[in-house]
Parts: sequence; C-alpha cells; structure tokens
Amino acid sequence: CNHVTHQRIGESVQDFIDRANDILLKNKTETDELIDIKYLKNGLNNLDKRMEEAGLENITINVVGGFCTYSITSEATRDIDSITKLDTRIKEMVHAIADESNGNLEEDWLNDDIAYFDDGNIIRRQVIRYLNLHPEEFKENDDSDFSNMKKIKIKKASNDAIICMKYASIKGRIKAKDVNDLSALIKHSNYNGKDLQRLLKRFGVDVEMDDLASDLY
Repeated sequence: CNHVTHQRIGESVQDFIDRANDILLKNKTETDELIDIKYLKNGLNNLDKRMEEAGLENITINVVGGFCTYSITSEATRDIDSITKLDTRIKEMVHAIADESNGNLEEDWLNDDIAYFDDGNIIRRQVIRYLNLHPEEFKENDDSDFSNMKKIKIKKASNDAIICMKYASIKGRIKAKDVNDLSALIKHSNYNGKDLQRLLKRFGVDVEMDDLASDLY
C-alpha cells in the first residue's frame, strides 16, 4: 500500500487529512537520486555566461517542480523543469555544461520536457494549461545567487501551483520526493483539506473530499 496511514473509524475526512499530513512530515524519507541545489545554480550561471558569449537573446524561463520549493523543503532536486520551450542552442549548452560538471549534473539538468510531454496525466495537463494562461502565477526569483545573470531571468511558479503539480505527480506515481515536497508546502501554506480542494478547483481540477483524502494519504 502506498498510503502512509488510514482513516480511523469515526474520524472525519478533514481530521484524517490533517493527521496524515503531520505523519508525512515527521517521517520524511528520500529515495530519489537528487542533485544538490548549488550545482543547479552554478549550472544556470554558467549557462548565462555562455549565452552572453554567444550573443543569444535574453530569455525568461518559467519554472515548475522541485527547484521552486527548495527554500521551503530544504531538499535537493533532480533537475529544473521549464514550461518555457528552450531553443536548440540553449539545450546544446545545457548538455555541454553537464559534460563538464564531473558528474554533478545530469545531461537534462535543465529541460522543457514538461512543455511537450503528455503521459496521460489529465490533472497535470490541466494545471500546465492553467499556468500557460496565467503568467501571474510566476514570480521573479529573488535568489542572490542569480543576481548577476544578464541573459536569463528565472521565474518560479507559486507555491499554490506547485502544490497542484505535486498532487498531479502523486496521482501518476508515488515518489518520496513528491510526497515530501507536497507535505512541506501544505504545512507551509497552513492549508487544510477544504483549502486544498478549493485550490485545486481554482486550477480547474475538481476533486471530491473523500477522493482527495484517498489520493494523498
């Protein structure tokens, strides 16, 4: 069973969601192969310099996924997921940087797969569709590590957007990283079950409370 706990007899759905979320946060585990955030940051700065040297146009990269949550979750992540489609020359530079990273970066450490890939996850596609129509959900990154970048502007999806994306992810597969990030974001936002249900509805995803409890816990 992928659920970390079960609803007790006589326990309301709301109380079950709140209790299960606390259990998830107290029992965080990490099984995914992850990359320290510092290497991803270094990779972005390296990419910025190469773009400047090559005379490429400035680009704003709208990011979703674990890279948006590291300040809250204190976790590493595998890559940077961009819903902004990346030019071929940028992808070539990304691969070159990975080759020169002494194994610290995956070849696709920055990728736009999610902008194209459709794995049949209807919820994920709906959330991405919403994000493409609502650029206000992305905020310019204020990390001082990126303050000197001249060609690249990083915009991170809102915590609300990432909660919806993480929910979509665990609907398709159960990974410790996704569960941990989702739990930390829910706790950080001080959301209860009803809040989550309303949030998902705002992004165009209708979920019954019983189904939400079952999906998450």
